Amino acid sequence: MREGSIWIIIYAIAWIMFYFVLYKKIKKFGISSLIILTYIIYAICSLLLYNSNVLSGNYRTLELFPYIYLFGMLVLSLLPAIQYDREQIIKIKSPNTFVLNGFSILFILISIILLPNYLSSIQKGINLIIFDPYGGADLYKDTHDIGAVKRTFMDIPFVIFSMFSYIAVLVFFYYLTIPKSNKTLMFGLSISMIVNLLAPISRGLRTETVLMLFAIVSSFFLMKKWIPEKRRKKISLVGISLISGVVFLLVVLTISRIVSRDIDVRGSMVEYVGQANLNFNNYGLDAGGIRNGDRTCRIFKEIMMFDNVPNGPLQRRSKYQNLYIDDYYFYTFVGDFTIDFGPIIAVLIFVVTSFFFVKYTKSKHGTLSFSQLLILYLSILIPLQGGMYLFNYSDGGNYTLIAFAFMATAFSSFNKPVRIR
Repeated sequence: MREGSIWIIIYAIAWIMFYFVLYKKIKKFGISSLIILTYIIYAICSLLLYNSNVLSGNYRTLELFPYIYLFGMLVLSLLPAIQYDREQIIKIKSPNTFVLNGFSILFILISIILLPNYLSSIQKGINLIIFDPYGGADLYKDTHDIGAVKRTFMDIPFVIFSMFSYIAVLVFFYYLTIPKSNKTLMFGLSISMIVNLLAPISRGLRTETVLMLFAIVSSFFLMKKWIPEKRRKKISLVGISLISGVVFLLVVLTISRIVSRDIDVRGSMVEYVGQANLNFNNYGLDAGGIRNGDRTCRIFKEIMMFDNVPNGPLQRRSKYQNLYIDDYYFYTFVGDFTIDFGPIIAVLIFVVTSFFFVKYTKSKHGTLSFSQLLILYLSILIPLQGGMYLFNYSDGGNYTLIAFAFMATAFSSFNKPVRIR
């Protein structure tokens, strides 16, 4: 094994031990267990990647302290999910029906406006991926060559759709808990989820689809105990079939994107899943400078009229070209904050946000309000999506954070439940 392998092995063992200690306390496989299981898989893939005959030269010798730091920060981010699993929530307080159904109707209407363009691009893109051996690589290149896109008034439906897509997933699974829920709304929300899964693939992208899969799985885990058994079995069967189809397309896309590289599909997937831990170890605590929040807080800085804020990834990479790594590579969501603000400020940010999430999502007598559930869902998505990727709510993702805050406020302000007929 390559020098430094012992540190990624210890890191993996630490997560395995943490998993069993937590399982002994909560006595079930909960949402926190799911996230930790992904961290174990990522660590194993990192070990394989670090010792790969083809790709190991991309990484410097590993050190111990970055993994101690990363482990501590990830545990901090897991505290809301652990609290949820340990509290044994009895019920979710019914949200105001007008707000819930109103959100669903507006979101579906926006989806209908966008659907013709989405269906056209999905059909063309997937046909190209399946029937052209270089199709995925061409689509990926075309997508990334576009660079930053200046949105106009006509793009408002697309922006709103992107902002609220994750929330729509949770709303769909909440509807499944209601015995006589509106099937039309459920169908509309399910179509929007399928579009969100397939649209990135049709543009040669994998990550957005994987992140949406994480959102679907986490929503199911959050709501499954309240979904009637018969309905739960049906949705599980449909979900497994859908996920299998999406995974097949991801594999085909991966093959198409690596035809020009000296690497097989398994090696490509190991690189995709395992690189974040290695990049964080090499550069997360010292990237040769900081970005002053220009990735994690870019939209917020624009709103507050900061000067010299890069307009998207390409401008940012140009502005910070002296850094040892940029966001073309994965280095975990923790790395986004350490590279944006430095390791010390990043710890303060994680402590404050973790304290907020834990305090806000603490149940009252075993009951969570829907606004609490939304914030809990966000606190789960961040570490689940960011463990192998980046902070998914950077750049345009800042708008998604605004959407979560807006909807949580709306449900909290109109918290008187109305009976759903």
